[in-house]
Amino acid sequence: MFVRTVTLKNYRNIGEAEVSFSPGVNLILGNNAQGKTNLIEAIYLFARGRSFRATPDRDLCRTGESFFSVKNEYTDRDREQELFVEYSEKKMKRFVNGVKVDRNIEMLSRFRAVLFCPDHLEIVKGAPAERREFLNIAISQLSRDYIYLLGNYGIALDHRNAVLKGLGAPGMTGGERNRRAELLAVWDRQLAKYAAKIAAMRAFYVKSLSPFAEFAMSEMSGGGETLRLTYDCDIEDPEDAAEGEKKYEKLFSESWERDILTGATQHGVHRDDLVFRLNGEYLRLMGSQGQQRTAVLSLKLAEGEICREKTGEYPVFLLDDVFSELDAGRRDYLRRRSEGKQFLITSCEEDLRAGNGERVIRAERGVFTPLGNA
Repeated sequence: MFVRTVTLKNYRNIGEAEVSFSPGVNLILGNNAQGKTNLIEAIYLFARGRSFRATPDRDLCRTGESFFSVKNEYTDRDREQELFVEYSEKKMKRFVNGVKVDRNIEMLSRFRAVLFCPDHLEIVKGAPAERREFLNIAISQLSRDYIYLLGNYGIALDHRNAVLKGLGAPGMTGGERNRRAELLAVWDRQLAKYAAKIAAMRAFYVKSLSPFAEFAMSEMSGGGETLRLTYDCDIEDPEDAAEGEKKYEKLFSESWERDILTGATQHGVHRDDLVFRLNGEYLRLMGSQGQQRTAVLSLKLAEGEICREKTGEYPVFLLDDVFSELDAGRRDYLRRRSEGKQFLITSCEEDLRAGNGERVIRAERGVFTPLGNA
């Protein structure tokens, strides 16, 4: 899979631009605030359905404008494809090969991309929610079923928490308490069903991901660093969804007293974690900035390998400011790993030397000028 051309109108600081890419390495060079990250963000809209910078759609419009549009012309293993989004009249409109689709989910899983940006260091050193978000985004690009499971789990969790808060309210009659307890048991079963399936998919994904990430980390460190990834959840053997459902239902029912006191569900996949260990130590606590950055980059390369295994083709790699704090050896390793892949790499290092066959694009004030291929 590779992007051929992206066309933008009124997107952030980009008035109007048509940017073409080669299937291999594309270096997008320029100073800060010239539009490099905005271009990467616009492309990633088609993989995630929204900005990776947690920006409302209306704020993606260029200053003084009330609409924007982005067209992504790309090629997958089947044929040439076109995705188009337009924000106007306070609504986002989406088109797949010229046909309007009503829901965001109908566009997802068509165009797949792996994103690296500086904020992704939080995957290693941040809160567990950052790591769950990584898993959710990565798996969602491979399975629409997973997207539906997350939605259903969230609904069931909200309902269970509402019942818990009601049970904790003072002055409740015995009859009302019994009715709410019966309702809580119903939501226990619903939540357990979705939790077991989500945990099984996450556990399998991490199990598949770990060897690729470990290999990349070892290669980039010259064999000097050993990375291990493990999925941390409330139950043992989460890959068995049928047994997991029973375990979760039992766990929820045994947690009633504590959950009623807090008014919230204390167990479940909304509290799980992805654990990174480097040379046996917790990377979040002991790793240097460079080690953490290399680990996240290894994770992203591994994400691409899992996508290739699942779909038969690599995703597009969107690497924003990836070279910062990487030494020359690790930079060279990354570029050598580009065979058969499309890398879109942004950098502030305008004198960065392009390798053989690499395409260079200069970014300046929202204008993108191709400088040819090396």
